[in-house]
Amino acid sequence: MKGKFVFWFFLALNAVVLSIIVWQQGFSWAALAILGTLLFLLWMQHATKRFINELVSLSNQDEVKSDKKLFIKEHLASTQAAISESRLAIESINEIGREKFIEVLQTIKDTSIRASLESAHIKIVDLRKKEEESNWVTLGIASIAELKHQGNDLAAYSFQAISNIVKYLQANQGGFYLLKQSGEESYFELTASYAYGKKKYIEQRINPGQGLIGQVYYEKEIVYLTDVPKDYIKITSGLGEALPRCVCIVPLMTEGEIHGVIEIASFHELKPYHFEYLKKISESMGYNLGSIETHARTERLLEESQKMAQEVKSQEEELRQNMEELNATQEQMLREKKQLETLSLVADHTNNSVLIADANGRIIYTNAGFTKLSGYEFDEVVGKKPGSFLQGPLTDRETVANISAKLRQGEPVYDEILNYSKSKQIYWISLVINPIKDEHGVVQKFVSIQAEITNTKKNALDNLSKLQSISRTNAVIEFNMDGKVLEANDLFYKVTGFQSEQIVGKSFEVLIPEEDKTKPQHSIMWQNILLGQAFTGEFRYIDVANKVQWLSGTYNPIFDVTGKAEKILMLAQFVTQDKEKMQDMQETITALKTGFPMAELNADMTFKSANDLFLTELGIKRLELKKVQPRDVLSAESFKQITQHQSSSVEQPDHFDLDLQNKSGENKRFSATIIKVNGNTERQRRSLLILKNNLS
Repeated sequence: MKGKFVFWFFLALNAVVLSIIVWQQGFSWAALAILGTLLFLLWMQHATKRFINELVSLSNQDEVKSDKKLFIKEHLASTQAAISESRLAIESINEIGREKFIEVLQTIKDTSIRASLESAHIKIVDLRKKEEESNWVTLGIASIAELKHQGNDLAAYSFQAISNIVKYLQANQGGFYLLKQSGEESYFELTASYAYGKKKYIEQRINPGQGLIGQVYYEKEIVYLTDVPKDYIKITSGLGEALPRCVCIVPLMTEGEIHGVIEIASFHELKPYHFEYLKKISESMGYNLGSIETHARTERLLEESQKMAQEVKSQEEELRQNMEELNATQEQMLREKKQLETLSLVADHTNNSVLIADANGRIIYTNAGFTKLSGYEFDEVVGKKPGSFLQGPLTDRETVANISAKLRQGEPVYDEILNYSKSKQIYWISLVINPIKDEHGVVQKFVSIQAEITNTKKNALDNLSKLQSISRTNAVIEFNMDGKVLEANDLFYKVTGFQSEQIVGKSFEVLIPEEDKTKPQHSIMWQNILLGQAFTGEFRYIDVANKVQWLSGTYNPIFDVTGKAEKILMLAQFVTQDKEKMQDMQETITALKTGFPMAELNADMTFKSANDLFLTELGIKRLELKKVQPRDVLSAESFKQITQHQSSSVEQPDHFDLDLQNKSGENKRFSATIIKVNGNTERQRRSLLILKNNLS
């Protein structure tokens, strides 16, 4: 009786442990091992009970009654042998999933026990293999994510990436092609290649649609070639050349936009988990390439803005020089009788437009530069006021009023104004008007020098518009060369909660988290920035509540006309929410993938991806997923419910019962959850479908 109690107690304990493992980890190899133990114990209890019943039945037969001792002795020996074999089977359970377990199986004579243990062994080995493949993919993605790039050095980044991928896949050759633009024409250019540990830069350009690489530009899908043409590619070593067994071409994309292509050649064929690794790193690398290109465009824009600022300063310097010349001329004209002739001589030798008006503002002289600029000859404008024919509908009335007010007061004028030529074409001028006074201070004439700045003005307005656009979407802060804050834009104050008086005039360290101040890389970064070196990357600031905010952007030195750095401009975007969402989503998805069948649906109701558990429920392999549509495997009611949730404005998860048909036509019913995962655009909106319990 005591033995029976111990048996059932041990059986119940194993059942509890099995339930806990399944609840926490799903059907892992440990759960399968305990399940096998339970089934074996139940079989032993049933077999023992049947054996005892048979023993009692036989002992009551006449032929047995005559020699019960001999009969019992034989059956006890048989029982002892069965118990010994059962004990051996129990002891061998710990070896399930290991190589030497096959040897242990050979020692078990009972075919039913051996078959059960062998089945459990096969399943555990398969689970371990899948776990190793998943770990391999995760480590490979992490190694790509850890690659560093300096600024916008695409060549260094592409070589690091392709060499890492070829080595990790244990392939033989690889090429990294970047998508470049020449005018309106796009093409792929080989920027890095890797083979047998040697760096090879080969001049090669491939247009969209040309060959397999060019075809990927349109299809935006991985191309896998096992029947490699003889003239396609060869793997070369010191021993000679040979055709690879396979070639894989992977597009590098983000948000549906292709940035480049990698080409892998190998003597061994790629496995399904190799494709999973390539697909995931392609998204990460596409994001990195897009980020590098964005930073490069921002730097180019800043360089253009600096160049325009220097041009404007040069124009101002030229105008000041012209004004000094005019002042000198004015003094000379007051001392000499031939004032007008002397000024004409000076005016005829300048490319700028020169106009002289009398005390009433009516034109009495124009030079060749005026005619070239406005199209009017002197005879057409003499005696007229300049504003009567040079101004038009787009001329700023406020500017005109300011100029008139200063001239009435006898003050010099320095301004910019929009004029109209004789052919009604608009142009911008930088204007200097200097009143000429007699010895009593009475204005006798007005001398005006005009320099055309139409292109400069357009470029300045264009760059101002671009900078305003950048300021609306980026946090902007200016620092002096001592690291003190000069000013910040509204977006920075809005997100951080600071007021200008809290940070302006203070060191940049008031914006840095305490734990970052002691990090050597932080000190080195700021030392380089203060030396006038640009920095691009992600960094952390604190807001008014001392909460850490993540920013992604650049620190750029601003140079004066002598080429000396006079201040530092920071342009960055707040990416704190993206960081937190990405981390939370990654943790959630990782947890879900290991415990539940899960699939990712695109906005157009197609499968984007699925984990191994979901593929098992469908009865298909990973490469078959893109050929399967949700509409084909879900019941009409289930498909309708998911579609309605996808298109609704509700952001909360939806729980419902779902009907699923696998490849063999078997229908199953699950309790399911659909969760929205919103991207930056409508095309990026997708959902996670999770199967929780099998209700069939």
